[in-house]
Amino acid sequence: MRNIPFQKKQTKGLGYWGEYNEIPLGLSSGEIRSPEDFQSEKLHWHEKGLSYFIGIEGVGIIEVNGVEVQLKKDDCLEILPGEKYRVIGASQLPFKWVVICTQNTEHDKVIDT
Repeated sequence: MRNIPFQKKQTKGLGYWGEYNEIPLGLSSGEIRSPEDFQSEKLHWHEKGLSYFIGIEGVGIIEVNGVEVQLKKDDCLEILPGEKYRVIGASQLPFKWVVICTQNTEHDKVIDT
């Protein structure tokens, strides 16, 4: 896990378009408007995929390998394969985020039981 600088990009498009051609990406988003309306995600990880959380609004709390990390607007948090994580709440509402995962395959996401 590491915080990386978020840089705005001028080129539109998704996927890696370098020497290996485009790859499918997993995309998701979320929003917490009130604590009463939010249930924490199940702890999970990806076997191969890198996940990038991007804060859109507010401040959220992401648990990564048992450590609580605050994600603010314009922050980008990289989560490596095998690192267990979940969104557990927000310290400033509304909290909105987007997640981009470098894998979009059915068996890459593993739910902790």
